[in-house]
Amino acid sequence: IQMGAEQAMEYFAGRPILEDRDKDLARDNDILNSDLSKLNKYDERVFELCVELGRKIANKQSRRKRLARSNKIDMRRTMRQNMKYGGVPIDLVHVKKKPHRKQHLFLNDVSGSCEWISSWFFMLMFACQKTFKDSRMFEFDNRTIETTEFLKEKYMVNAFAEIRLLRMRNMMVRGTSNMFTAFESFMKQADISNKSYIILLSDCRDWAGPKVNGIPASVELISQMSSMAKKVIILNPEDKKKWDVVDSCVSLYRGAGAQVYEVSTLNQLAEFVADM
Repeated sequence: IQMGAEQAMEYFAGRPILEDRDKDLARDNDILNSDLSKLNKYDERVFELCVELGRKIANKQSRRKRLARSNKIDMRRTMRQNMKYGGVPIDLVHVKKKPHRKQHLFLNDVSGSCEWISSWFFMLMFACQKTFKDSRMFEFDNRTIETTEFLKEKYMVNAFAEIRLLRMRNMMVRGTSNMFTAFESFMKQADISNKSYIILLSDCRDWAGPKVNGIPASVELISQMSSMAKKVIILNPEDKKKWDVVDSCVSLYRGAGAQVYEVSTLNQLAEFVADM
């Protein structure tokens, strides 16, 4: 195959030629902005992009913290510090930012309809975990298990292998969602306080949960969590057109105090996490 000198240099340097890079970028943008439910579950590039997004989130939050520390001047302490210069503010003293003791509790739906989306979310969180120091991770279908310890694994593939084993031990393989029993189990494990932010990734479809007077019993548990926690936030990967159809409980959960957001693309999901 004949190629020019510049092409040959790029080829032997292990870099794709410009045309190929453009194709890769276009493909990545397609993946990032495509409906999550239509992505290929086995496309390894989706997994790679989740990790890349997680790292970008970590970098963005680190920059935000540095700017918050460096921008505010403590005038009283600055004047006191600079008395030796006749009160001229040569050495600036910055305000010490009070740490916000936030606790993030992530609860991911791994029932048949949401399992892969929750796996991508776990990857994203694995890559940016250091920015959420007091976070805990849980998974549910008709029961809830904690997966926080697997964030400490050195390699993500090991974390997934351990989680898969834990799911199998708890009979959580493509199960049906019962949000009442799952939320009950979560509330017993999670130590919810007024500093807790509960982030629930789910399509809000309570397939097998019990009902009281025609209303899913899980609605009352959302109400209890909303009164106990700082916020209950639901990230719904379904298109809004499907909300409140058949067994979708979106409006009921909103009425119980939860905030519900559509995150039907990887970009939407990453943007929300970055702004937390």
